[in-house]
Amino acid sequence: TASEDQTARVWDATTGAPIGLALRHDGPVSFAAFSPDGLWIVTASDDFTARLWDAATGEQFVPAMKHGSNVVHAVFSPDGRQVATACSDQTARVWDAMSGRPSCPPMMHADKLRKVAFSPNGRLVATASEDGTGRVWNALSGVPVTPSLKHNDGVRHVVFSPDSARVVTTSEDETARVWDVANGEPLTSPLRHAGSVWHAEFSHDGQWLLTAGGALGRPGEAKIWDAKTGEARPVAFRHNRPIQHASFSPDDRWVVTASVDQSARVWDAETGEPISPPLRQNNTVWHAQFSPDGRQV
Repeated sequence: TASEDQTARVWDATTGAPIGLALRHDGPVSFAAFSPDGLWIVTASDDFTARLWDAATGEQFVPAMKHGSNVVHAVFSPDGRQVATACSDQTARVWDAMSGRPSCPPMMHADKLRKVAFSPNGRLVATASEDGTGRVWNALSGVPVTPSLKHNDGVRHVVFSPDSARVVTTSEDETARVWDVANGEPLTSPLRHAGSVWHAEFSHDGQWLLTAGGALGRPGEAKIWDAKTGEARPVAFRHNRPIQHASFSPDDRWVVTASVDQSARVWDAETGEPISPPLRQNNTVWHAQFSPDGRQV
């Protein structure tokens, strides 16, 4: 977990007991993620750093990765050897996970970064920026491999398809867009929502695309689209306020949504029907996902 109390923590999923030391920063921690093998953790913080930790002990094992402003997102590469970070200083960076040193020059945008993602094959990095563009970069050299992937407002999220051949961007311009990684050309018409699109995720087979969005003060919805044609399934998953995040279950049969209406919900992906009562919280639910075995949320 990542907290505004300037720490991240690791917890036992069965007992709820903390594991190891608190992972301490000098400012709020905006994001935390495990490495693919579960041995390491990367954290991103408003203290202008990202940090790498031993998941079992909570010990920091390389020097802090320093930036020029708040670090908003950080992810491991699929092989766990690199870390990519997104920063409000208008850059994304790739770092060697064993030394904490930069692997390539900063990848520059014209406004703050929101998200960064590695391709599943580990060769590419995609970025989402408030400058209204996404970009795809060579993960080793930091050189762009596509033109700017343009929207009409800030880009909030970016994700690759499982085969690394497509990338999806979501935007405050009320669309998600699917792009060809080889040339940066759009592959479908814009996927339209009635409000900003906050998140997108491919099904595990790459056939479907799940998007989530909504406008402030209005109902939100998540939709499933054919990832090749851009046609929407005739079902939608609705909350009373915008949906910030949506994820498929490991077998793609279910969808979980997280909303500003202070609830998460689990749905049948085929019919759009809820399969449980709302999972209620005391404030906005920013994120929800399934456990690897699909039994917990």
